[in-house]
Amino acid sequence: MKKLLLMSLFFSSFVFAQNDVEDMRNEDQLLLSENGRNTFRLEIKQPFTLNKVYTCKKSDFNTQFTKAEFPGGEDVFVKQLKKYANAYLDRNSYSLNGTFYVSFDVDKDGKMKNIVVEPKVQNAEMFIVDLKFSLLRIKTPWKPATCAETSVSSRVKLKLNFTTDFTDS
Repeated sequence: MKKLLLMSLFFSSFVFAQNDVEDMRNEDQLLLSENGRNTFRLEIKQPFTLNKVYTCKKSDFNTQFTKAEFPGGEDVFVKQLKKYANAYLDRNSYSLNGTFYVSFDVDKDGKMKNIVVEPKVQNAEMFIVDLKFSLLRIKTPWKPATCAETSVSSRVKLKLNFTTDFTDS
């Protein structure tokens, strides 16, 4: 009877361990390669920064300016970006370690335009194309910035930290 109890406790610990791994994957949004050898970790720093407002006087900016917002907040945007990055970044073609900055304009209609990825890294053209495509897959329009109760174009900047872990099979 004791052996049966010990065996059931032993095997049940594996069941809970599997749940913990699945929760970690969902929370951290690990981006796994198809062959399971490379793991990307994508961290997006919040709050997003506002670089530039194109048509707002200094006097209006200080008193009547509201920045562009994503419906549901930055957490919803981050969740969608991670979802599309997981789908469209080719983890077998490049390995990423370090910080990248993505900036884009939110126009008067709330659409993302003029996406720029920095710094420019040698042989990273394919990564930049994939990352821009991931961003453009987010179809939800932003609530544009306003100045003196008028919608204005503004620029938003994100800080993305990538970490690639390699495992031997």
